[in-house]
Amino acid sequence: MDSERTCCVPSCKRPRSPGTPLHGFPNPVLDPDRFRTWLYAIGGDILGLDNQYIYKYRNVCRHNFKPCYHFGNRRLTNNAIPTLNMPGPSVTRREPMADITSRMVNVEENIFNMPSTSRDVTAPQTSHTQNCDFPKTTLRAGGIKSKHSFKNVAKVMAHQIAKLKKVKDSYSQRLKKALKLSENPTFLKTIKNFSAMAAIFTLLQLREINKPKMGGRFTQEEKIMALSLYKHGPKAYRWMSKVFVLPSYMTLSRLISRAALKPGINENIFEMLKKATKKMKDDSKLCVLLFDEIALSPHFDYSKRKDRISGFVDNGKKNLPIIADHALVFMIRGIYKNYKQPISYTFSSGSTKKHELTQQIKENISQLQRIGFKVLSTVCDQGASNVSALNQLIEETRADYLRREKEYRYDVFTVNDQEVIPLYDAPHLIKGIRNNLITKNLKYKMNGQIKIAKWEHLKLLHQENPAYKGIRKRCSTRRMHRDS
Repeated sequence: MDSERTCCVPSCKRPRSPGTPLHGFPNPVLDPDRFRTWLYAIGGDILGLDNQYIYKYRNVCRHNFKPCYHFGNRRLTNNAIPTLNMPGPSVTRREPMADITSRMVNVEENIFNMPSTSRDVTAPQTSHTQNCDFPKTTLRAGGIKSKHSFKNVAKVMAHQIAKLKKVKDSYSQRLKKALKLSENPTFLKTIKNFSAMAAIFTLLQLREINKPKMGGRFTQEEKIMALSLYKHGPKAYRWMSKVFVLPSYMTLSRLISRAALKPGINENIFEMLKKATKKMKDDSKLCVLLFDEIALSPHFDYSKRKDRISGFVDNGKKNLPIIADHALVFMIRGIYKNYKQPISYTFSSGSTKKHELTQQIKENISQLQRIGFKVLSTVCDQGASNVSALNQLIEETRADYLRREKEYRYDVFTVNDQEVIPLYDAPHLIKGIRNNLITKNLKYKMNGQIKIAKWEHLKLLHQENPAYKGIRKRCSTRRMHRDS
């Protein structure tokens, strides 16, 4: 374009030449004050252009700067301002409305108060924040318009300024909304196709990306989303926190501490599960009840929020002044649909007693049945308390069948007339077979022949590499597993 190779000052328009270098405008983002100073000093049609367009495609020649601003042959100082050959202030200048209005009032008052003589009168020189040297204008008393004429001009100018201000604000708001992608209608329409967690994560990144590290604010849904990520592994969550904007570990800890969880049957958990079952299919409601016990180091914890000391025996119904060293946890897992959810826990001193464990199994299954789940079986290890509790449930069911004169065929127990199959987890069953083979031989019948399996056969399988009697595929067996 020709405008790129000529001076943009209306009264200059010199082309680029070896003796007339052109200088670009200051950066409107890095140096907005000096950019506006150049813009208002030049005035004219350039005021209607976009700032970035002016910065890229408009230039001012060297003849419009005082010699004190020259630096070398083709450069300017950092505080250079064009002041020579300037056209002076213009009506279309993009100054605040208050400054322009006050300036018009001052000029109007000075003109109306002039003496009616035939001598020359010099128009008052307007002050300008850019210190531009504007040429003085000489007026004669005979050529001054009437007071009403100036008032009409002032009204027209004020109306034009108000109109331009509305247009500027409208474009400014539209630009801000376009830049703020999280409020863009097109983007919000697209994000509806995301999954719930993906939508929350994406909006979180767009909203918090420019905030300082300690200035993030997160909603309850965003904290729960982050907690589900943390559950997959603390190490992975720490790495993701370096790449994405996520709540800190302390924020998640405070969230968990506010949860109203207590030993025994927790109504809040079952109410949330009840809401989830309303959206489930019948097959998805089929589940398995798992329970297991873990040893704890005896200790006490004090909660300031609840003003409570934990570390004693507590099953949700009674709290005994005995130090707890075991915890029993119940959890459900889907059969057709892959889900798992802890539902209750208790603290005990030593293993949970048989009668208490039996009661807890019944209560958890009854609560699950109440909210819509169907428990098909229980899974646990072969601990002494677990075996005793399941045998007691089976005996109670057998006695109930006898009272009702029904045939009892299988080793199952019933809760609210629904059969539940007791199962033991496979790793403990394999370990039990191993322990029995170490001290006993296994006699079995195959193809009509009585055969015997011994622990020595497994040792021989481990020693004969790669196979024992043609069986080549086998799992890796370490010495520590074989001898333990």
